[in-house]
Amino acid sequence: MHETAIAYEIIEIVIAVAKQNRAKRVNQVYIQAGQLRGIVPEQLQMSWEFVVKGSIADKSELYVETIPTEGLCQNCNKTFPVKNYEFKCPYCGSGQVDTVKGLELQVKSMELEFED
Repeated sequence: MHETAIAYEIIEIVIAVAKQNRAKRVNQVYIQAGQLRGIVPEQLQMSWEFVVKGSIADKSELYVETIPTEGLCQNCNKTFPVKNYEFKCPYCGSGQVDTVKGLELQVKSMELEFED
């Protein structure tokens, strides 16, 4: 289950940012994950609960926004949603397609708590 490895990578980023900003606690974390990453949001959230234990993000909530896959046709230069992993341009039929969305994996934002 690669979600646990991803959760560890995310928590490293989150804790580093929280410490840089002298936060007391992390309450919420929002990430964007491209559909092609193959992340199962529920499994990532279960892994999250495990990796945050004992950290400043303990009991924080993780929200996952899945970014749909989009392709860019090299032939007609049109962008289109990729459905069922079929990388074929619906406009001209070309198979010469670049992926322009769907591979993202980033921390979009987080809610930090500070000392009064």
